Amino acid sequence: MPVCTLKAKVTEPRSFKQRLRKVMSPAERTRVLEDYISHLMLQWQDREADLRWAELSWSLSNCVNSSNLLHQMERNLSVVLVRADGLDQAKHKVPRALTKTHVFDRLWRPALHCHMVWSHGFGLHFALSDPDTLKSTNNNWECIARMLDSVYHGLQSGFPHHLVILQDNCSRECKNGLILSACTKLVALNVASAVTLAYPLKGHTHSPLDAVGGQAVVKCSGYEFDTAEDLVDIYSKFLSQSITDAGTARSKFAYKCTWFEV
Repeated sequence: MPVCTLKAKVTEPRSFKQRLRKVMSPAERTRVLEDYISHLMLQWQDREADLRWAELSWSLSNCVNSSNLLHQMERNLSVVLVRADGLDQAKHKVPRALTKTHVFDRLWRPALHCHMVWSHGFGLHFALSDPDTLKSTNNNWECIARMLDSVYHGLQSGFPHHLVILQDNCSRECKNGLILSACTKLVALNVASAVTLAYPLKGHTHSPLDAVGGQAVVKCSGYEFDTAEDLVDIYSKFLSQSITDAGTARSKFAYKCTWFEV
């Protein structure tokens, strides 16, 4: 099973800018500028690979919608991209009230969890859970599995040859042996011919899914909510009003998760 990691330098762009503001010799400034340009080039290459996977996923969805049979397509075009990431918990602290008060400054408020999964051309899901739910690989993979089910039905009871899963580098729930074992099982059971795991390094992780999450947070900031069910209604409304491609629109919803650790 091929495993791909998007490689890049760990140094963040702002660290280069901070170094360039300092007084330094011409030779040292030249060296910093060369490192900065190299960093930007590597980041551009990562983004190019990212959008190439997304384009292939959209193309597969459009081909199937045009009544083309999945098994008649070329293997190098049978690709589906699945993105998975968590939304900022600080925006989901409950109880949430629009009226500003200093009482909340002294109150410990638990945060609801929101997990986003987007398969380009096949679905966009927001999974909400209670504050006492653990964030683990088990819960992360369940959200991905629900999306894979949407892909299966979107391809008219079929599955692509190549599955690409793009996540961040969090070892607690994304980058570990359990995820690798699950992907190995998909290949061993002939669900997919190959699975690629992509993990952009720090500074390269801002993706279209992050942009969607940012818009979702802005949307929920105008509402009051106390439970995960309330937030499901808010994000369901957000997703119903959002504009996406026709394939993604067929499976675009928010749902409440009840996870149990095993």
